[in-house]
Amino acid sequence: MKDSMEKKGDIDFKSIVNALPLVVWTAAPDGGLTYISQQWQDIYGNPLDESLGNGWAKFVHPEDLENAAVLWSNSLKTGQNYETEFRVQHKNTGYRWILVRAIPKYNAEGEIISWNGSNTDVNDKKVSEQAARKSQERFRAMADNIPNLAWMANADGWIYWYNKKWYDYTGTTPEQMEGWGWQSVHDPAELPHVLEGWHASIKSGEAFEMVFPIKGANGKFKQFLTRVLPVKDESGQINQWFGSNTDITQQLLAEKAIKESEQNLRNVILQAPVAMCILKGKRYVVELANDLMFELWGKSASELMNRPIFDGLPEAKDQGFEELLDGVYNSGEKFSAYSVPISLPRNGKIENVYIDLVYEAYREPDGSISGVLAVANDVTEQVNARKKIEEAETFLRGAVELANLGTWTIDLKTKILDYDARLRNWFGFSSDELIDIEKAYSSIIEEERHLVKESMMHALTPGTDGIYNVEYKIKNLKDGSIKIIHAQGKAVLDDKNEIYKITGTARDVTNERNIEIELTRQVKERTEELAASNEKLQAINEEIAATNEELEESNVKLHSSNAELEQFAYIASHDLQEPVRKISTFTQMLEKSLGNISEKSKNYIEKINSSTERMTVLIRDVLAYSQLSGINEIYDRVNLNEILEEVITDFELAIEQKKAIINYSGLPIIEAIPLQMSQLFSNLLSNSLKYSKDGILPEINITSDLLSEEEVITYPTLNHSKLYYKIQFADNGIGIKAEQIDRIFNIFQRLHAKTEYSGTGIGLSICKKIVDNHHGLIKAESEPGKGTEFIIILPID
Repeated sequence: MKDSMEKKGDIDFKSIVNALPLVVWTAAPDGGLTYISQQWQDIYGNPLDESLGNGWAKFVHPEDLENAAVLWSNSLKTGQNYETEFRVQHKNTGYRWILVRAIPKYNAEGEIISWNGSNTDVNDKKVSEQAARKSQERFRAMADNIPNLAWMANADGWIYWYNKKWYDYTGTTPEQMEGWGWQSVHDPAELPHVLEGWHASIKSGEAFEMVFPIKGANGKFKQFLTRVLPVKDESGQINQWFGSNTDITQQLLAEKAIKESEQNLRNVILQAPVAMCILKGKRYVVELANDLMFELWGKSASELMNRPIFDGLPEAKDQGFEELLDGVYNSGEKFSAYSVPISLPRNGKIENVYIDLVYEAYREPDGSISGVLAVANDVTEQVNARKKIEEAETFLRGAVELANLGTWTIDLKTKILDYDARLRNWFGFSSDELIDIEKAYSSIIEEERHLVKESMMHALTPGTDGIYNVEYKIKNLKDGSIKIIHAQGKAVLDDKNEIYKITGTARDVTNERNIEIELTRQVKERTEELAASNEKLQAINEEIAATNEELEESNVKLHSSNAELEQFAYIASHDLQEPVRKISTFTQMLEKSLGNISEKSKNYIEKINSSTERMTVLIRDVLAYSQLSGINEIYDRVNLNEILEEVITDFELAIEQKKAIINYSGLPIIEAIPLQMSQLFSNLLSNSLKYSKDGILPEINITSDLLSEEEVITYPTLNHSKLYYKIQFADNGIGIKAEQIDRIFNIFQRLHAKTEYSGTGIGLSICKKIVDNHHGLIKAESEPGKGTEFIIILPID
């Protein structure tokens, strides 16, 4: 009877379990399944007998099995409840997600005697979550790539998400911005108006739009147009808000600039640093012109103002400028040209002048063209200088060719030699033949190969001068002809101060050596004849000795003159500074003795003080300039990285005030005058900091490269047998106009009014003199608004 009841109870339990919408199972203490309900087979199609024990694992998706097994093993060890999600095989859909839960069953002694578990199908929920997540990821990816700042908020205005552009611009974190944290990047003066408008939109459900400033990561505010739209559900209720912020700072600045430009155009023309004028009407009447334009025309204002330009300047007629003006006036298209030749009056006669020229239509507020705005710059000196340089370069190329030199390079890593066409012809190599060291030796006469190897070893040995200099015979591999080659080269170091190649030149000296042999023979034949002339030679030697004494005396006088010049510079400096100091002292005494004085008198005293300060600075700079002779200065091996670090330390306060960024590395070690190198970098750094752009962090990049032989040849003033480094000193400052670049190295040259930038106009002339002392060169490349790059070329020794 008892067995019958137990059997009936078991049948009732299984009937109940099999009616549930989930799979029920039990497991032994070791985790092996002892029972699994019928749904596992009926719904999922997985055989029950194959699933008992650990057989259930083969129906789990391979990507999920490891995690499921690890968690199950951990629960078996610790007795903690088991809960996880994974995919299992399904007879119709491949795999479906299930939620698996299991709890342990304990006996009276607290020991686990079994596990009871269930599998609930959560596939639809899981797929919906994945779809929602992918949709959200696509949306956020799209929002992160739009140019606007974007964000989303709950219906009550609580912001829970920002796009990447927001964090990039504000420099904030999600934790700082969550909820109402965005208020921290708003202007406190504007924030109450923003909050009032935002709360009103939240209350009314209407879209929000307002222009207000937002603070960036650099601490500066920009103006943004902010638009916020409500997002509604199927019932029409707002469940979230989507907002965007568009940077319109430049747009507002442009509108302001246009207004200011219209109001101030005439003042700009009159104060412009280049020649400018406005020519009105079809006869091009001179309505407005600055002094530089009258100077360029070679006429006075009384001769040209309010007159048609070609009536007042007949010298410029019939040179094509009437047609250029007509083209701009009729089409509205700008015309610009460089180095345009024109004949103009100069010093009472007509001379050829070169100008950079821009013609642009002058428009009224309604857009109609009423004249032409002309901008011109006299570049005659630059054009003439460029022509001379071109002539020098042509001469240099011809000289190299006439020298009949061959060039070569040895790559020490690949052991490959690069010969030019002339060397390949001498050695008998074809134009495309790969030449390694062994092949190069094959054309050298065997008895003289040791000379080449010894010279090469000398050049490669650390601590030597790295010079390769050898003369040897070669036999042409094609025609067997013999030549005597004189080769010279130098080891080249990389950034790690290790030799990575040797480069140099070679010259065919066969004829010279043959001539020397013949001369030696002739000298031997005439030895007896020359012996008879010894007395005459003795007399000549005595004359030479006397001449040498005179030269020695001249050298002594020259050194004395240099010492006197330095003494004069010191005395002149002292004599000039002393009156200036007295003026300053007596002015202070005068101010104290006068007591209460008028504002006009105070202004006079301030002007005197300002003038004495400028004179003191000017005397100091002139003295520094005069002492840069380079004579008797001690040259030493100078690490330019260390020099620059010392200069940066000197400018630490100015750099910190401007928040300047200075990038440099790998500057060379050269033979130079240490103090002058410090002066050079100090003046260049001071120049870049002084002429930085307002509102933009100064950035200065200092790099260096070893000039190749080809590059050295392009500079006629350099010694082409020496090695040089090119140091580039680039900033992002206000830049320099092209027509002003050649003036900046002249002493006392200032490109800006003293009210705009301080200085004496001597700093860059000191830079040039220092570079000249070291037999190098300095030049500048620049565009207004795009910064300036100074290029300094200095020899290694």
